[in-house]
Amino acid sequence: YDLALRDFPNHCACGKTNSIEHCLSCARGGYVNLRHNQIRDLTANLLVEAGCRDVVIEPHLLPLTGETLKYESAIKTDEARLDVSARGVWSKSDLSKLFLDIRIFNSRAPTNN
Repeated sequence: YDLALRDFPNHCACGKTNSIEHCLSCARGGYVNLRHNQIRDLTANLLVEAGCRDVVIEPHLLPLTGETLKYESAIKTDEARLDVSARGVWSKSDLSKLFLDIRIFNSRAPTNN
């Protein structure tokens, strides 16, 4: 990733010097969110093209009613949502709903070595 960046700001919104490596990891600069949203939208479009029904981007989940969640990072508010949901993923007559959560990460980050 030692490519030269053309027509690109010298500094990130976080104040650090911009580089491809930095853009792949910095949550404040917006590039992680842009990549996430592009993959989310592409996934939803592919589900539609594959013939899935009821494809929804960022569907709200049902509110919790006393359940205990394993991870502290889980969003427990009534505004909790995933990235994409769809019906008919496994077969055309299937009424079950698939929920997808898109994750974007930098595989070259030091924390992944």
